[in-house]
This record gives sequence, structure tokens and C-alpha cells, in this order.
Amino acid sequence: MGWPGGWSDPTSTRRGSQDIPLTTVLGNQMYLMEIDQALDDIRASTGIDKLELIGLDACLMSHLEVLSALEPHARFAVNSQEVEPSLGGLIQPS
Repeated sequence: MGWPGGWSDPTSTRRGSQDIPLTTVLGNQMYLMEIDQALDDIRASTGIDKLELIGLDACLMSHLEVLSALEPHARFAVNSQEVEPSLGGLIQPS
């Protein structure tokens, strides 16, 4: 869904008749702040100033919020602005 980590709190609840944590509604998503932290950890443990390229094989990941989160970590990013078919580039064994 591209942007949830930019504007959502994964621990918040939805208003209405039920209190449902956002993570339950969205499923097991990786939020932008988690991607940012993972890339920070990777760069710190490897000593790399910036990666050359980050590729995201997921739908709707060319939003400004996503690119802004990736900017401190890489010189270039390749991501889809559209919905990707099925499992994206993942090939499932027969």
C-alpha cells in the first residue's frame, strides 16, 4: 500500500464500534519506519555510506513518502508506481 508507514501508527486503533489495531486490519505489513530502521542497521553494520540501488518488488511503492524514506540510504531506487501482478518478481516453485 505504499504510504502507511509515512502517515499511520501501526499500534493505533480504528474509531467505530470496534477497536481494531491497524496492524490487524492491514495484515503483516512492513512500515516505512521499519524499512528506514532496517536500512540504517544495514549501513551501520557494513560501513556503507549509501547503497547504489534499492529495488522494491512491491505494489505502489513510487510514492514521494517512500522515495523520501529511501533517499538517505541509496543513490537510486527502482520501484513500481502501479499494482504489480500476483507475486511480483517472485517465482513460485511448481
